[in-house]
Amino acid sequence: MERIKGKRLLALALVIGFVVAMLTFLPVPAAKAAADVVYDSFDDYDTAYDRQGREGGVYAQIETWGSSAGTHVAEAGDPIGTAEGKSLRLKQTSNAMYIAWGKGMKSTSVLDQSGAKYVKVSVRNLSSEDRDFGIIVTDILQSTVDSFASAGNTTPDMGQEHWQIGWNQPVVLENTDGVKSVVKSVNGNYITIPHGFEGTLSMPLDEEYLVNPDWWLQEDHDYKNGVLDLERVFMVSFFMPARTDGITFEDPDTWSVFEVDNAIFGSDDSVDKFIEENGGSADEAVKSVVKAKEESGIEVDYGKLTVTITEGTTKNAFTEGFDLDESTNITIKDTYGFVVSDGNSVLENDMVAEFTKGIDKYTFRIVVTKDTGEDNGSGKSGCNSEIGTAAFTGGGCAVIAAGAILLLRRRKNREESR
Repeated sequence: MERIKGKRLLALALVIGFVVAMLTFLPVPAAKAAADVVYDSFDDYDTAYDRQGREGGVYAQIETWGSSAGTHVAEAGDPIGTAEGKSLRLKQTSNAMYIAWGKGMKSTSVLDQSGAKYVKVSVRNLSSEDRDFGIIVTDILQSTVDSFASAGNTTPDMGQEHWQIGWNQPVVLENTDGVKSVVKSVNGNYITIPHGFEGTLSMPLDEEYLVNPDWWLQEDHDYKNGVLDLERVFMVSFFMPARTDGITFEDPDTWSVFEVDNAIFGSDDSVDKFIEENGGSADEAVKSVVKAKEESGIEVDYGKLTVTITEGTTKNAFTEGFDLDESTNITIKDTYGFVVSDGNSVLENDMVAEFTKGIDKYTFRIVVTKDTGEDNGSGKSGCNSEIGTAAFTGGGCAVIAAGAILLLRRRKNREESR
């Protein structure tokens, strides 16, 4: 009896061993890689409904919106990268700012981009030189969602809150060869795309990097909440800032021309990680080029990319206040973008200083403060940046104060909304 039992146990062990061996050698399906999901392909830019629910898509909006009407162009372009169908070709044919509003989305499945950490857009610069380009992400109120899906298919503008990259904040460019670089906004709420660039632009969606456009804030809407509501993303749009360098409708070679394709929201950490690992390299480079003399009294902020000077500083005094090698040049531009050529000109707040060395150019915003001659607690005279005090003096300090207060309000609103 014991012999029979032993044989049964041996047979059972053999069966189990055979099954385990079979499972070991069976092919295991590879984990499926997460694929990018296209939020907006722009294939139907000319037929889809626009942000007000009108037929005609992006083109219909350009025909009726402000400075874009009759001066700028949206048309079908060639696909970018591995995309198929049409891209959206945008032509800035005058010096006026150009906003190409995206298509309004009303499908709940498309609106909800919860968990997204960046928006990525394929872009190609067809201009004759480096040109400026920006992305706008628009979220909306729930009441706006309900209104847009209701009879009449109309969306009130007042239900929309817009977001774009802030001053000196990073985006990631990746060309078609897979080469990535961190590019910071140093000229405003947009970045400069190199001539001939073709690839993708990824903008992080962390509110630390984003701001509402100045023109939208000036409208002083009472419905804004200061929070990017990713569960109600309404559209992705594009803009080119106003220029002062002579774009003329009669000369296509002067136009800013971009093609954009396939807006995608990503939830992985690739963009944040790349910015974290590579965002500081540009700062080290600029520190080696832009060095103020200790006795000059000029303060350089490499994080905000600002140069703080005292009231009454002339162009000559500014230039002489830096320890630069012979291959580095300084160009001062006024608030309209024109070059300041007179060395005796007194520099003003929000002028721009460009430091050029070879093909590298570092752009700083000039901040002017009143020299009170008093120590503000940090060992330096000028404005006190302590939030909550009334010690802000000079236009630059007011800007810093407003930005800090706005950031605190955003954080408070974000906490209350959770």
